[in-house]
Amino acid sequence: MNATLQKIAATIGVDNFLKMWAILDNDESTHSDSGALNLHIRSFSAWTRYERNRLIKFLAGQGLSNREIAKVVADQFNERLDLSYISRLSRK
Repeated sequence: MNATLQKIAATIGVDNFLKMWAILDNDESTHSDSGALNLHIRSFSAWTRYERNRLIKFLAGQGLSNREIAKVVADQFNERLDLSYISRLSRK
């Protein structure tokens, strides 16, 4: 098993890793012709950005100002965003 998979098993526990592996193995859509499992997972940073943008739109819908939204984003995502960027997202 490669080093990344070993890190995952150590982090989530071997039993949980084996359960995850069995679930993936039982899904035929993950199998390649060579018998390997192929997974297409969005990068963590892309997922975080998506969640941050959803939060911005939600908070804007709740009536928070761009400055208030910027503070929430800074607190929850440790990101400093321009108010103009928040304004653009809020309008979408």
